[in-house]
Amino acid sequence: MEDGPNGGLGGMASGFYDAGTNVAYLAGMFVEPAYRGAGVGRRLVEGVEAWARELGATRIELEVNPELNAAVRLYECCGYERTGRSRVLPSQPSATAIEMSKTLADR
Repeated sequence: MEDGPNGGLGGMASGFYDAGTNVAYLAGMFVEPAYRGAGVGRRLVEGVEAWARELGATRIELEVNPELNAAVRLYECCGYERTGRSRVLPSQPSATAIEMSKTLADR
């Protein structure tokens, strides 16, 4: 969770880690509309990445709807690259999710 610039809850992110593959997954993220563009999303991504590094992850992956342009730009600015893989969302068959991935360097 991340506090917004005015002290309210600005957003949240969740992840999970597969110890067998050393891959972490940014499984979900939401930033309150009032806090978008204030750096909350970047801090949430960085927080999940730090957590993943602590667990020994060497890579982190996520899926995002490519129509969410701001989200895709955020992930690209954070160093994520499109893998070329995509899938239809079971909850919304008319929507597709693209996969993005980032190699985690030691810090």
